[in-house]
Amino acid sequence: MQPWFHSWAFNRARTPEEATSMHPWIKPHWDMIPEDTEVLLTHGPPFGIGDQVLRFVRGEYEPEYVGCKELTKRIVETQVKLHVFGHIHEGRGTEYKGSVTYVNASSLTEFYNPADTRPIRVIREVFQDGSIGYVV
Repeated sequence: MQPWFHSWAFNRARTPEEATSMHPWIKPHWDMIPEDTEVLLTHGPPFGIGDQVLRFVRGEYEPEYVGCKELTKRIVETQVKLHVFGHIHEGRGTEYKGSVTYVNASSLTEFYNPADTRPIRVIREVFQDGSIGYVV
């Protein structure tokens, strides 16, 4: 599932106000993520992390964040430590936010050419205090 993006498959409405019978609200899908999830794989990104695209508006390129706010909320509510996604090719890379490691593992550029980068490797760490984290 992904929040509405172009007219691609598996699009869902970003808000209940935008939802229709053909395009239901996305939140119920994310509500199915179990509380004790440690590693989460989704097609698309959360809002504000690896989700920036450039839109051509009024003769200029302007940045737009196209990730899912409801997915971001659900990750915060759970025990997710590693979230791996793709979908937004321009956002390839990693980011640490709080106790979560985010990896946009897109393998293509925004022009659908192979990304000219090395694979992203992630290591699971168990720290001295018993907590778990992921290091890229």
